[in-house]
Amino acid sequence: MVKRFDGREWDEIRKMEAKVGIIPNANGSAMFKFGDTYAIAAVYGPKLAKVPTKYDKAILRVRYNMLTFSVPERKKPAPSRREIELSEVIKRALEPAIFLEEFPGTIIDVYVDIINADAGTRTAGINAASLALADAGIPMKDLVVAVAVGKVGERIVIDLTKEEEDYDSEKLKGTEKEKYIEYYGEGKATDIPVAIIPLTKEFTLIQLDGEIDKEDLEKALKLAQEKSIEIRNVLEKAIKEKYKETKL
Repeated sequence: MVKRFDGREWDEIRKMEAKVGIIPNANGSAMFKFGDTYAIAAVYGPKLAKVPTKYDKAILRVRYNMLTFSVPERKKPAPSRREIELSEVIKRALEPAIFLEEFPGTIIDVYVDIINADAGTRTAGINAASLALADAGIPMKDLVVAVAVGKVGERIVIDLTKEEEDYDSEKLKGTEKEKYIEYYGEGKATDIPVAIIPLTKEFTLIQLDGEIDKEDLEKALKLAQEKSIEIRNVLEKAIKEKYKETKL
């Protein structure tokens, strides 16, 4: 039977890679990869706000940025509407896991840069940012892990590729049409980026691009919960790798 566009099983995540402490002058930093999608994150703070604030907890600020040559067609250096939107999306995904009340009157800045984009940039960015916050020693309920799930044709899949995000059986032609309809089935793609706190199984982000019925949505979200532990293990291993030689 034909497998997915890149040869994976339907419930298989792309090869993951993670590392912490990659930016010396940051309070915390990390990189995370889903296949060829490569994100780095840096955390600065908590730092006292220059202007006195009445907030009884820290303010989390996130900036998501796709580097100029991270995509095939050169993008403009100025932040796009999508980058501004995803900055807010990542912030909201991270906030529920952070004990911001521990740092009243301060600001925590998180910078997420996409070095190379090949689908799943927001989820890779969340994983990198979560790891960077942990490296900075920011107290959290647990690491926040993120991955895209969805429905491609008639299949529930995890960690969609660009080809799967663009899938439309009506646009396939010739032998390609016969080959991929046999595996994916008829229909289009629905992409569902999610973020989860594995310890509590709490979703901190659910976005939906496309259409899906309730039963298939529940299947997709269940798959994300099951695989969240696999992603968390990769992040945890990266933290341990940095400190395995540290003498306590």
